[in-house]
Amino acid sequence: MAMSCALGVANGYVPSDQHGGLLEALGGAGLDGSDAAVANILMQFVQTPPAVDIPQGLACFSEATVPAILRALDAREDEWSMKQAKSIRRKSPLAVMATFEALRRGEAFDFCAAMNQELNTSLGFLETQDFYEGIRAQLIDKDRNPKWSHDSVDSVTEDQVNRIFRTRAKPLDFIQ
Repeated sequence: MAMSCALGVANGYVPSDQHGGLLEALGGAGLDGSDAAVANILMQFVQTPPAVDIPQGLACFSEATVPAILRALDAREDEWSMKQAKSIRRKSPLAVMATFEALRRGEAFDFCAAMNQELNTSLGFLETQDFYEGIRAQLIDKDRNPKWSHDSVDSVTEDQVNRIFRTRAKPLDFIQ
């Protein structure tokens, strides 16, 4: 959580050992649906986050493509960067490429548009072999050794990624 604050992803820090107290306070409060009621409770728990070292390899994620990100991580040769590259390469190359595209497309979305994209791309993933292969490897055979449809992100085509994003005959909308 401290890292999330340092990166600007979160705007408040509550230490893990105080999460229970925060939940108890929220549950016992007479909340009226206003932001102010929740903010007043949060003020009792939010603290300045501890200082964190942001890994320099994080800059690799500003590259324009997944293959470029992986090349940049590989070039760094530090433990953090090697761990990130290894983790990405264990995932379905098609899913990694589609996730990157979802982030790219969703950069300017409002919440509802982002949730609509999430819903529809989730349905798109259901139409891929890799979705079922991941379930097989993790839950059915439990061998943790999936055989993805691609060997690397370099072999995934733009058309294959776009299929995940295609508009369904009857698109579903996220309900607010």
